[in-house]
Amino acid sequence: MLFQFIMREAVDCEITPTEIGKRCPSWFWMTDSDYFIDLGNVKLFEHSKEVLEKYPSTPRFFNYQYARFLEDLFHELPKIASPIPADLYAYINTEDKLCSLYTTLFDLDWWDNEKSKKIQYAIEDNVSENLVSNGSFINMPPNMSGQFFHVNDEVILRYEARGRDDEDDVSWWTAINGEYRLKYQTFIDEVEDLLHRFFARMDRQVEGVVKNFTPTEVEHSNIVVEHEERRKYFYGILDSVKQGKYESLIDWDQVRSDLICVLKNSSR
Repeated sequence: MLFQFIMREAVDCEITPTEIGKRCPSWFWMTDSDYFIDLGNVKLFEHSKEVLEKYPSTPRFFNYQYARFLEDLFHELPKIASPIPADLYAYINTEDKLCSLYTTLFDLDWWDNEKSKKIQYAIEDNVSENLVSNGSFINMPPNMSGQFFHVNDEVILRYEARGRDDEDDVSWWTAINGEYRLKYQTFIDEVEDLLHRFFARMDRQVEGVVKNFTPTEVEHSNIVVEHEERRKYFYGILDSVKQGKYESLIDWDQVRSDLICVLKNSSR
């Protein structure tokens, strides 16, 4: 399984108290988990041996509310479903090329008048959002970045881990830099499997909240209602992806035209 999580029991989840000091077991807080992406010999979000020895209370894998990871993944999933043409991916198929294009985009200053600047910003935003930042995870663990690129019939996960302990100069993560490839359909199957496992586990979690928290606490959190709303939201996106509704989401001809404009003006 590509996406792995170990969720804490409801009674063990960290819960931020309300302003008056009472507990409110919200759906988000109940997704408290240790999690990682399993790439076989590489596990993203796994703390290094040196860090675990220095900080014994640190969990083996990154810990946070797994809902945030799902939100990131499903925010990008429609764009991942719209494959990047190979000729455009050639501009960002290495980290050096990706960083170079990113720098080019935000170092440009084409025109002085406001009307022209609005055109420039629209061009930059299109290239940035749909090519340079395509498939990016917003809320990655500290000092780690990752992107999913859908090219031809493959999904390419590129990742970079930069975190080091300043005092001892040891890496925070067992992963360093690299990429992992899998077939697009396999990727979608993995996402679907993740969703099935996650909501099966959250069904138990919500039952645990109802059982272990007071009726007032459960009522105030609206966790039962939110649980079903979240299920509908995530499965709705997945169903649309499987039906091919996002395959033409991005106007790649416009991205190509805007990219040529960016490169032309950067060479002035």
